[in-house]
Amino acid sequence: MKTVFYFFLLFNGSLGFNYLSAQTRMTLDQAIKIALENNLSIQQSELNEKTAESNYLQSKAAYLPSINGNWSGTRNFGTTFDNVTFQRVQRTTDNSFTGIQGSITLFNGMTNHHTLHQNEYTVAAAQATTRKTENDVITNVALTYLQLLFDSENIRISQDKIKIIQEQLDKREKEFNVGKITKTEILNLKSQIASEKLNLINQQNQLEKDKLKLAQELLLDPEINYQYDFPDTSGKQIQIPVETLSDILKEGLSRMPEIQEVDLKEKASFYGLRKARAGHYPTISLNGNFGSSYSSNGIFNPTTFKVEDTPYIEQLRQNKNQSISIQVSVPIFNRLTVRNQVRSANLSHQQSVFQQKVARNTLTQKIQQAYLDVVSAVNKYLAVQEQLISLKENFKMAQIRYDAGALDFFSFHEALNNQTKASSELLQAKYDFLFKRKILDLYLGKTLSF
Repeated sequence: MKTVFYFFLLFNGSLGFNYLSAQTRMTLDQAIKIALENNLSIQQSELNEKTAESNYLQSKAAYLPSINGNWSGTRNFGTTFDNVTFQRVQRTTDNSFTGIQGSITLFNGMTNHHTLHQNEYTVAAAQATTRKTENDVITNVALTYLQLLFDSENIRISQDKIKIIQEQLDKREKEFNVGKITKTEILNLKSQIASEKLNLINQQNQLEKDKLKLAQELLLDPEINYQYDFPDTSGKQIQIPVETLSDILKEGLSRMPEIQEVDLKEKASFYGLRKARAGHYPTISLNGNFGSSYSSNGIFNPTTFKVEDTPYIEQLRQNKNQSISIQVSVPIFNRLTVRNQVRSANLSHQQSVFQQKVARNTLTQKIQQAYLDVVSAVNKYLAVQEQLISLKENFKMAQIRYDAGALDFFSFHEALNNQTKASSELLQAKYDFLFKRKILDLYLGKTLSF
């Protein structure tokens, strides 16, 4: 389970991903878990992590010596000088050389050191990128899930509205049957019920669209009709955050992975610049060689001063040779390659420093906007809540007057519409607050729950 998953464990679920194939109910924590497992962007980011880790391991191995074994076979035709017999021959000659060579870098301007640190920070930056991607996925899933909840509540409000109008229709039909009202009143009510049913169908269609959107985000089969369980939010307090904006900014800028990502990339580019500058320094390496050779012409015997026919293995034993050397390579002129590499690395480092500023500025604006959104959502909720109380009382009075025949249908319907609209706006403000509050909690590094 990804660590960041616990930021959005909004309510408890008892079944995991492996059990979903046997049932169609799903909770938000299950949806987030599936998203973290299935999301292609996260998988791509994890592959980038593995690539960076592989490069880091290779930079560690650069400190080790390189050892290679070699063997070669040659057939010469005609006149040639035989290095084994030390004579000029005119015949077909088979030669073989075998050996082991080793080399280790003693000094190269600390290129290996800078490469190691560059790749180390690159790995950490890749991990931060993955965490940032996970946060984005969780946020999107939570937003879509809350939209499903809002859709469902809107459907309930519409159903209640239809029920109220249907009750009025039932009453008016009885009054029409005894001649108390005209048929126009009945037709108005029926027409309004038809309109409200059409609105209900549109809301149900919107719910299905949002279900499809969530299924696509989770990479699930859209043909399966998942039933989503919603948390009980009735007891949640809608209030101004107790944390100050400066506190949230301080926490967010210190802990959010998008900031860690650019900081780590800046450190990686810094060591990349140092590595490029190391190209101005000489390279010193220690080399060793152990080998032997064979010739089909035989081997020169220094005692008899004759070339004697000698078997392959015996020749290899007698012709053994070893060498050790120190090589120093001093860069004098290399077509300005090092200078251009330093210039490119310097520009890359400047770009990473600039990206740090951009990321901090962007996150600061996001936190400021999120804080303002929470405050606005609270104020809107309180205002609509107060308005709804008045509109409910107004509708009660309108319903009494309408039942008594003292109010026409259109005025009654207007009072009902005002109450319904306020109820929907209250829900919207509530869920908008809940989501924006979770975003602030994410910036604060809190474990979130509804």
